[in-house]
Amino acid sequence: SLRPSCRKRPRMQAFCVEGAGRKEANGIYALSNGLCDGASVYRKAGTFFALLRNGEGHWSLADMRGSSNNRWSLRTVELYRVVQIPAGTTPAPLGWQTIDGDEPPPIVHRAKSSLFTSLQEEKARKAVEPLNRFFSTGMRPNSRAASEPRLPKLRTPKHGAMPVPVHMDLIVDKSREKTRSFQNQVSSFRVVLTRPSARIPWGIVWSDVAYRQSGARVVERLHNGSPVHRWNVWQQVRGRPALSVQEGDQLVQVDGRWAYHEAEVGANDADEALATVATGETGESACCIILEFLRPVIRPAAPAPPIVQAWDSQQQLVVDWTITADLQATKVLGWAMVVCDCENSLWYAIDGASRAANMVGVGSADVGALHPSTTSVHIWDGLPPGRMYAVCIAAMTPRGWSAFSSPSRPVILSKAMNLVVDMVDPNLRPADDWPDRHRYTVPSEVVPGATAPVEHKAGVPHDLMGALRRMRLRTVIAEYSGCLLDEVDLEKVGRGLALVVMYIKPGSTVEHWNEEQAQKYAFTAHGAKIVPALKPGDFIIRVNGVSGAAGMVTELRRKPKSLALTIERRSGGVQGDESPGGDPYESVFPIDSRLDTEAVKAAENVQWHVLLAPEEAVLATRIVEMDGQALEAALRDVLMAKHDPPYTLRYPSILKDAERRQHIIRRTAQPMAGDAVPPTGSPTFAVPPPGATLDEPGVLGQAMDRPGSNGSRRPSHMDQAPPVRRPGSGTVEDDKVLLGLRKAMADIACNSDALRHAVRKFEKASHAVKSSQVGQKLLKRAQGLEVLWRWQKDCAKAREALATALASALRREAEVSSKPDPETLDENPPHNLEDLLRALTLSEPFGDELTFERAEAAEVANRLGLENERHLARWLIDKCANDPKEEEKPLVDATDAAEALGVHRQVISAARDLLKEWQVQHQKNALHDELFVSVKELRAHIENRESPGAGSDEQRRVRIAIAGCGLPANHPLVQEARGLLVQWEGDNLALRAEARLQNAVDRALKGYSPDLPEAGDHLGSAIAEVSQQGVDAKYLEMARAALASWQASRLARAEKDLEIAIEYKDQDFLKEGLVVARKAGVGQELVDKAARVLKKLVMEDEVNKILQGAMENTELEALEHAVKYAHDNDFLESENPMVQAGYLQFWLRTWHKDFEDVLRSGNSAGLPREVEAATELIKECNKHLPYLGEPTVPEVAKRTVERDKHRLTLLMPAAQDRALVRMAEDELKRVLGAVERYAADLPKVIADGEEAIAKGLEKAMVDEARQHLERYESAVAELTAIIEDEEAPRMEDLKAALIKARLAGAPTQLIERAFALMEKHDLLMLTHTQLELELLVALREADDISELPAEGRFMRVQDAADAVKNTRGLQISDDVMLEVEEISVALAAERTLVVQIAEAQRTLSGKDTSDEERARALIDRIKRACTGADASAQEEAKRTLLPLAEQLVERLEDGVETKAALRKGIETAVRMRGTPTVELRGAIVAAREGFLPFRIMEAAYSKLRKRKLEFLPNHLRAALKARNFALAASFWLRGVALNAKEERNGTEWRSEFHLVAGKTLPECGTVVSGEFTSERSGGSFGTRTWRQNPYYIIRRKVDIDARQVFGTTATLTDTMQTTRVTVYLAEGGVSPATMAV
Repeated sequence: SLRPSCRKRPRMQAFCVEGAGRKEANGIYALSNGLCDGASVYRKAGTFFALLRNGEGHWSLADMRGSSNNRWSLRTVELYRVVQIPAGTTPAPLGWQTIDGDEPPPIVHRAKSSLFTSLQEEKARKAVEPLNRFFSTGMRPNSRAASEPRLPKLRTPKHGAMPVPVHMDLIVDKSREKTRSFQNQVSSFRVVLTRPSARIPWGIVWSDVAYRQSGARVVERLHNGSPVHRWNVWQQVRGRPALSVQEGDQLVQVDGRWAYHEAEVGANDADEALATVATGETGESACCIILEFLRPVIRPAAPAPPIVQAWDSQQQLVVDWTITADLQATKVLGWAMVVCDCENSLWYAIDGASRAANMVGVGSADVGALHPSTTSVHIWDGLPPGRMYAVCIAAMTPRGWSAFSSPSRPVILSKAMNLVVDMVDPNLRPADDWPDRHRYTVPSEVVPGATAPVEHKAGVPHDLMGALRRMRLRTVIAEYSGCLLDEVDLEKVGRGLALVVMYIKPGSTVEHWNEEQAQKYAFTAHGAKIVPALKPGDFIIRVNGVSGAAGMVTELRRKPKSLALTIERRSGGVQGDESPGGDPYESVFPIDSRLDTEAVKAAENVQWHVLLAPEEAVLATRIVEMDGQALEAALRDVLMAKHDPPYTLRYPSILKDAERRQHIIRRTAQPMAGDAVPPTGSPTFAVPPPGATLDEPGVLGQAMDRPGSNGSRRPSHMDQAPPVRRPGSGTVEDDKVLLGLRKAMADIACNSDALRHAVRKFEKASHAVKSSQVGQKLLKRAQGLEVLWRWQKDCAKAREALATALASALRREAEVSSKPDPETLDENPPHNLEDLLRALTLSEPFGDELTFERAEAAEVANRLGLENERHLARWLIDKCANDPKEEEKPLVDATDAAEALGVHRQVISAARDLLKEWQVQHQKNALHDELFVSVKELRAHIENRESPGAGSDEQRRVRIAIAGCGLPANHPLVQEARGLLVQWEGDNLALRAEARLQNAVDRALKGYSPDLPEAGDHLGSAIAEVSQQGVDAKYLEMARAALASWQASRLARAEKDLEIAIEYKDQDFLKEGLVVARKAGVGQELVDKAARVLKKLVMEDEVNKILQGAMENTELEALEHAVKYAHDNDFLESENPMVQAGYLQFWLRTWHKDFEDVLRSGNSAGLPREVEAATELIKECNKHLPYLGEPTVPEVAKRTVERDKHRLTLLMPAAQDRALVRMAEDELKRVLGAVERYAADLPKVIADGEEAIAKGLEKAMVDEARQHLERYESAVAELTAIIEDEEAPRMEDLKAALIKARLAGAPTQLIERAFALMEKHDLLMLTHTQLELELLVALREADDISELPAEGRFMRVQDAADAVKNTRGLQISDDVMLEVEEISVALAAERTLVVQIAEAQRTLSGKDTSDEERARALIDRIKRACTGADASAQEEAKRTLLPLAEQLVERLEDGVETKAALRKGIETAVRMRGTPTVELRGAIVAAREGFLPFRIMEAAYSKLRKRKLEFLPNHLRAALKARNFALAASFWLRGVALNAKEERNGTEWRSEFHLVAGKTLPECGTVVSGEFTSERSGGSFGTRTWRQNPYYIIRRKVDIDARQVFGTTATLTDTMQTTRVTVYLAEGGVSPATMAV
């Protein structure tokens, strides 16, 4: 097989989780079977906690919730998460975040690491001697510090050493001093790039010269908008330019592997190419790549290790250091310090201002430097005690940061209690008095002696929002059907350069689009959420390729289907000028929503930043290049430098990697049989497969060593010689093909044509190579790369072509718009859109990558195409305007088409003016001809006149033709025509009279007008005048018809004016309208309505004055009378704000008075409902206060409503508290009164009662409820224990527990279980228990007044007692039977009282009418029932019913005198001969409202009936005379109800209505019958309850045919015009005394 060997790293077997807020999650997690997202799963034994990878971006510590599968499910709960890019195969130790767990998040480390605790300190003290031998410097532990154990091995890098570019002039000084204080160093740093798919190139252009010469990948330039460019942008924002990729940087590693010159940079590009480009799916494995670059720098040497001491009495570390001679020669600007937790390999960065330790993790630590004068630091904050720590320091100089020093001697931080810092040393808490403090970042991977802090650029903010920026976003609103100006308020700013978004209409399309953008593309950068959408305050600087505010507004008014918007958004810093470019310090910051989502996260992860010696860096670069001799020389230099003077390589594996690389180069360079020996120094290289490690042989080394072996034996590259190929074996040619294919795949120019040529050559290779697994895989990857490169090349071409065509089109558009309109137009369009449309077609396959460009180009093409159409339309107008024939239709069609296309209004106006000129000229020509013809015809009429008035039409035509033909007065034809007219007028007086009549008719035919109110009178006079002058009768008839039409128009106008006056309530207009209406004969109904409205307007001031006085007065009665007076005069709340204010104040004062009475008397019955009603009233007041505060409403309305509302509001808290106490008390009484029924409600009522105790509730009731709850729980527990006992229970115990639980209110299910158990063991005991329990429960519930009526409770007790007595063998105690007798007597007394109370309530409510005698008898019965209940009834009945009965007695006693007075009043009204009808009606209404029997009012109704019948016949006849048949029908129905046919004047009612009126009742209108009874009626109009009266709703019936036309949802306005409805109200019997509609 040609498959290379792969050395697998041993998987980690266990991890330890510590410090998690959720304690049970801490512990050892061992390796389990199965994978999750391609990584191992680690689970904690005996639990369901697991460490597993979740996706490609983070690891999670999750609770699997009973699931044994190692994968996510719906039950899985994620407790903690760590973001890790790439995710890797093991979780990160730091950076964990809390998701659904408890704070703080955990620390995860290898389980094999030793965790020293306080119990191991003694063991550590015994390691002093081995520790002293460990340190070569001979330093001894400080006498004050605890003994330190041996320093564990610090973490070293997992990858090979970092190389240096070949083009860099690195001079290795072999005469260095032994201190190794060299200044020439090489910076090695990592770059994390992300992209959404493989379609997007990384954006690095490599130097072709360097690659061809030595195989080095050296950065030549970067593409704007690429992933690497976005990395540089975000590093600049963070102030870390040292981590930006710059020109001249050399690539040495990719994703932890060496970036060999013969291997492609993106190992996953080929795997993702086909899936991404061919199928259109986006792969995820190619979304991230880690590149390592080298850059030469000049840095100071690392300082000497510091001295660290740990106090036994204090939890502090004391770090001291000295400035070495090397650093004394330069200026030190600051110090950096890191502390290593030696046991867990954790690092902490010390902040120079606070001296606090910040853990270095995934997010990297950003801290301040120590002052340059500092040489001693006390550290006590942020370090866990009981662990062993070592310290490293670095120096900041004008040349930059040095590498961190070697670690100090480790010490153990004691767990002693800290004393007050000020007592120990006043310098332990230094204030940050250094405003120019340098800041730096510590990489997450720290290598002592090599890692250097990453400097933050001074004087600039270190996050996105720290400086004022203009974030520029590009976005597209696709499929937009509206106009942006209608949904977004825009204003011009910046001297007309931009449009600022002021407001976005809620619910608009733009708002919905904003929400979609926020869900899809929003991301967070440095705490600021960035959404590529429109927000208030955004500046729009470009719309569909148009710049400038005026141009953008014009483009938006065009309503394009898509909007390609370029937006600038102010963010960060201090807001300056509100116009674009107004702040000179403001910079444009472009946002790429596709790349920045992940780029901003990747830029936060500072993984690696070390300083290498030049020799080591040169060796690293030679490893990835092609020159074997240079590699050998670099290896010798490193070996010599390693021993002279001796120093430790930063990456010990680099020597082994170099030797392996050298071995591979030698094998590939070895001459083969039949081949020429390659010249010395010629480029030769191996071809290892992708992903192969350095110790694996290349493809050439895996070639078959003998024919027919199929590569079954793979020789080792360490102990065997390279195979010697036999002549003619074909392997040389195969190697060349393989080398060519690999070279084409690694081409830095990504030449798809060269790769295609190499693939074709490979397809012609030997069958052994093509059929091998490695060959097939290599071919597949090459084909994928070819597809990807070709797609990227075509996309770049399409992008360039589209940009070029768009720029050309926009330039041409600007040129055309800047030039003045030409005087003459040609047929050629001004814009050539062929290139732009061709570019759009070419870019169609790349729509996902060119969304914005294509949208902008498409709209530009649409706009310019429309301009071409407008140009053609203008050309057509010019062509038609120059037509010598002056044909109107072509010009009209061309003008309409141009107007539809939006041609400038001046062009349209000029065309229409020209058209009017043509029409006028054509009309004059026609009138000239008409004058000639009409003169001829008039001459014939004059010569042959047959009757007076003949020739009137001809003379009229002559007059019109003379006026419109435009001929001069001295023209012969005009002179002849005028002579004929004079002759015609002089010879025919009838014709002149007819002319006068015609003039009057013409004025009258215009209809009635207030400007000419006498037109009809003039016409009547003209008719009378000309009727005696021989005018033809047909003209007189025409005049009379015109007069009738004028009169009808006057009537319609009068009705319309009167209705408008009624609608707008204008007094003057109403007065004038009434005068005209009466003169025009408007119907009496409308006139009466207008008169009532006028009267209402006249009285409005009086009503408002009365209401205003009542509002100023705080008495309730005055306000009530004022509101009633307004209601009596037909003023309603919805029509008059003063009435509305008075109505609100009346109830505000009413509730205020009621609440004061309640708080004063303590009687809170019904208070909760009243409080709720008062609360709603306050809300109603708040709703109406803005309306009452309008300028048209008197200020007293709002002021007094606010005053009364404020008074009620101040009283509401006390009333609410009292209501709360009342509700809690009622609930406690309800539950305690029937605890055997409502025991389940005890916890809730106890909780409510405890809350109400502070507001005045008696604590004894709550204590009683608690006792019941305890008994309930005890009884339930006892019965449950008996039921669940496995042994057979004693029936006596079960019965006792069952009765006790049932009386305590136990759940029904538990009682049923007990009954079932008893039924199973003893049926007789079951029967006895049920009967006894029924009797006891009936006795308990005998006082449940609110649940059951007295009669029902009485019968229940009797039935239960009879059943017990009739059962043999059932013994009931005498006390129970005595209680039965007592309760029976009490229930009988209660029932008697309840019956009397019900009768009193019916009487008071009017359901039962009564006079004063019956009322007194009822009072006596109630008092006797109260006496009996007081003596025998239960306490609950006494407490509930006796107060109610006493209140009813008081009300009945008050009503006795009232009933007597009402009876006397109605008898007086009947007895007196001259009683006015108004007083008679008042007496009847008062008697009805006093609920007197009808027999008392019968005589009064009879007298009122006779009064009504006195005038009824006259009213009927007047209605018939006025032909108001609906009113006549109502009068006739009133007579029928009053039995008018029995009276002497009731002749009309002795026959049918159609005989009297000539029409039937259905022909007059719709008759609706209804009955108003005392139980349903709410009272007279204007009272508080009048709105409770029944009512009718009149609607228009939609015609069936109309519904079929307009649909089943058709409304009145869809099918017909508004219909006026008049309602007449007539009695249906003799009872009604007053009626109102």
